[in-house]
Amino acid sequence: MNTKSRYSVSEETKGSLEMNSEKANPFNRVKDVISGISMIVAPIATMIAFYIHPQFWTFKRESSAVIQFDYIQDTGWQVGHALVYLTIPLVLIMWVRLANLIGGRRPWLATAGWFLTVAGCIFMAGTFASAMAEGMIGLTFPKEQAIPVIQLMMDSPGWMQITKWGQLGILLGPMVLSIGLALSPKVAPRWAGVLAILGNLIIAVFIDIDGIMFWGELLILIGLWPVAMTLLKGKWSVSSLGTEPVYA
Repeated sequence: MNTKSRYSVSEETKGSLEMNSEKANPFNRVKDVISGISMIVAPIATMIAFYIHPQFWTFKRESSAVIQFDYIQDTGWQVGHALVYLTIPLVLIMWVRLANLIGGRRPWLATAGWFLTVAGCIFMAGTFASAMAEGMIGLTFPKEQAIPVIQLMMDSPGWMQITKWGQLGILLGPMVLSIGLALSPKVAPRWAGVLAILGNLIIAVFIDIDGIMFWGELLILIGLWPVAMTLLKGKWSVSSLGTEPVYA
């Protein structure tokens, strides 16, 4: 009697059991819902933040603390920065989930995108914490006292350069993951990845120009919409733990 053939479980059966176990795990459903919501809410919140910023219609980057001080007095500046700051966790969730989804077919792109995005979000949180501090200074101290400090923080001297350059990960990571999405037609239609790539490229090229970044964020929203809808509807045939999900 061949004991091994009688009692061993085939790889196909193991895969089926893993799939059923994954589907039965309520955490995976909650994770997908939160990720799907993040893919919709984060871009919309960021677009709102761009639009209400007093710099929106200038179509230029601002490097003057004198003008920045005036912006800080505007409610749109205050609410916009707070909105983006609060959205950072959602940005992290949505891109990390996308990395998980494309990892089965594009592991190297998923790994590189995951690392860059996580690191970039950490450094970006530091940048926006600094911006929130600028706002506090601008609203608390007289203009002549606040402007030198605000200018110092805007220039990012010394070790603050680490945060300034480290946040580039949040530009590069999503770009890499969007390329992976475009190369993973079983996760979403190819046009979705192409739009996400274009959106991230616009934001990277026109960084700090809110009136143009707005449109880049809109393209990201449209590009990730099929992924978000599939997550919210629970249509992944396999929740990815080393396996590739199938777009339905």
